[in-house]
Amino acid sequence: MALTIAVLSQKGGTGKTTAVRHLTEAFRDAGLRVLAVDLDPQGNLSDYFDIDPEADPTIGDVLSGRATAADAIHDDVLPANLSLADLPPLLSGAVGIGLVAVADTTVLSKALSSTRGEETQPNQELVALGASNFAAGFFGGFPISSSASRTPVAIAAGARTQVTGIIGAAAIIALL
Repeated sequence: MALTIAVLSQKGGTGKTTAVRHLTEAFRDAGLRVLAVDLDPQGNLSDYFDIDPEADPTIGDVLSGRATAADAIHDDVLPANLSLADLPPLLSGAVGIGLVAVADTTVLSKALSSTRGEETQPNQELVALGASNFAAGFFGGFPISSSASRTPVAIAAGARTQVTGIIGAAAIIALL
């Protein structure tokens, strides 16, 4: 009997790819035959299962009618990939996200520093934000920005350093 499990959400960063990775591995470890279908144009699931980024055909070819699903399966994965045609819309979106992140970080740091009588340096904020996001992108991490809700709550609770973020991360890891 065939069973289909779909993991989906329109919101990014909710753990869809991670959930599919772990479900696929668990089912395969249990001796079940699993076809993982990567519908994300970034192809992170395909990358995790070591599918060649140049694999051809992909799910894009299947959805556009240029190939059959059977032809597009590579090592029990129906892969996605990021084609050059997808770059212009991604770049415009990335610039928009970057502008929002810079504005959010700058406004938050100015607001918080003014309550403490401190002075901010927007250029230093921008360099730190850029370096952090470059490192996150290089290592496959999440985009980095300020937290307009978490930071004021931490300060109101008496936090004075970034250790609160480390403790929060440790608590999340312990719960997982």
